[in-house]
Amino acid sequence: MILTHTLAFLLLAGWLWPLLEMHALTIPNDGIYLSRHWQNFLLKTLWPVFVGGLTGGILYCVPVINRQWQAPQRQALALLLAALALSGTFWPGANRIGLADIRFFPYIELFAVITGSWLLGESLTIILTKLYPHTFLSANGVTLVIIGFMCYWLYHTVDITPQWSAWNHSGYEYKASWRQLSTLFPVLAGEPDSPRLLFEHAQVNKDLGSTRSLEALPMFLGRRPVLEGLYMESALLALAIYYLQSEVTKLPSLPLVRFPSASFDIASAAQHMSLLHSNEVLVQSSESKSAFEKSRLFQKTAESSPFTVYRLAHFDSQFIQLLPLKPRAINDPYWMEHAFSWFKHYPKIDNWPIYTQNEEPLDFYYTAILQPATIKLLTFEREKIVLTTDRPGFPHLVKMSFHPRWQFKGKGRIYLAAPGYMVVVPEVNPVELVYGATFIDRWGKAFSILALVVVIIQLVRKRLKSVTENRQSIAVGKGLLI
Repeated sequence: MILTHTLAFLLLAGWLWPLLEMHALTIPNDGIYLSRHWQNFLLKTLWPVFVGGLTGGILYCVPVINRQWQAPQRQALALLLAALALSGTFWPGANRIGLADIRFFPYIELFAVITGSWLLGESLTIILTKLYPHTFLSANGVTLVIIGFMCYWLYHTVDITPQWSAWNHSGYEYKASWRQLSTLFPVLAGEPDSPRLLFEHAQVNKDLGSTRSLEALPMFLGRRPVLEGLYMESALLALAIYYLQSEVTKLPSLPLVRFPSASFDIASAAQHMSLLHSNEVLVQSSESKSAFEKSRLFQKTAESSPFTVYRLAHFDSQFIQLLPLKPRAINDPYWMEHAFSWFKHYPKIDNWPIYTQNEEPLDFYYTAILQPATIKLLTFEREKIVLTTDRPGFPHLVKMSFHPRWQFKGKGRIYLAAPGYMVVVPEVNPVELVYGATFIDRWGKAFSILALVVVIIQLVRKRLKSVTENRQSIAVGKGLLI
């Protein structure tokens, strides 16, 4: 098992190792699932399986049956019980690694079902084939009866899953308010470098499928970005985005336990939208629409009931600009909490945190900005940004999530800054940033290739050995004939 799992770990290295490298930069989503009803953990659909597993466990303890168990069977049972125990260990400990505990509970159910079913099957096999071989029931007959009963039970107890599946797979076009929303797409459309769209993250969005349905809006807006994507935990701006979303709705989704949401505050939302390079907000609830209508900070630009689009009246955010506040080096293992606190208090602050390691000094120029820099964005692609600036050597704020794969193609430095942005200090023009590979990425791919070569060599050796043994057997056979 150790050799097999080591080989699997190496084969997956090109994909898995970069994920492990990013763990420190992953948003912790470690909510604790609380339920007041035991049936949410012991599902009714699995009752017969658990009863069967308990019966199998009781039969296993019966001496006359236990003596019939062979060593391979006991080893297999120990393996299944170990897997079940491991799942039970990860369930209460998931929040210690930043994951929601409920994510591990299905593994407990899975291994409990497999272990219980196999235990019952082995016990019945021993009873029906070894202890009572002349009984009118056979092991195969009992198996068919159990399968038939389980099909009947599942047919009459599984009711939510088919409805949920049909609802999700019917597509956006069959949702109640999709037609009204789609009429706003021409107004909301833009390019990848357009200011981002904020949408109300509230329960009213369930008429589109779920509260998270609007994450897919870039598919319909000419690739214009929105302030929440499909991979929330992988974007460092998620903390700020969820906080901002809670400022524009009465009933926010509250997805992050460690980082509590704000109260309904349109004025604060306007400040934070500009910081996050967002100029429009799409709302649906009547409470939000009423608040935006009363605010002089926003103007209504489009409406298709129940949706309304509001735009910031004075939007002066730039995607790339000189760092607007004095930089401050921060060496804090809890930098994520620090960045979240900084965002909540923005703009009532007088510095911009730059998160460094080992208290290294900020090796770049900074003076109070008397006039804006001349920055020209030449190329903006998924994995490449090219620009020119008349202020080389000065810190430039790039309003997109920091990621260690973003690297200078040339001379310059990249820093992680609040609330999750990149601060780049270019030294030459043009400034070119590329989304490349880190040291761990390269070594991960190398080890995956090496492990694959080892697998191929072992398969070839096994094949050659089999061919050699067959030839020797044929030669021995011919010798005996002679």
